[in-house]
Amino acid sequence: MTTHTFTLIVDGPDLQAGELADHVFEAGCDDALIGWADGVQLADFDREADTLEDAVQSAVAELESIAGVAAVRVVDDRVRAAISAGFDHT
Repeated sequence: MTTHTFTLIVDGPDLQAGELADHVFEAGCDDALIGWADGVQLADFDREADTLEDAVQSAVAELESIAGVAAVRVVDDRVRAAISAGFDHT
């Protein structure tokens, strides 16, 4: 297996707040770093899978198993850097 690194933009409740942080771990996302940049919630993953597609699909399924959470899109490093720099992405 290969370790795939990617970022998901996440909509929904703050996954760092209270018991939600535990739910993220329990859902299987112990390989994710959750944070915020310019008002956007991000989940950075280093996930082992045969393909990038498998890695992303499993991460999305695990995150979306948490009530109210939706993975909005996958971003690459260039988009992630722009969001972190405060780029107006709307």
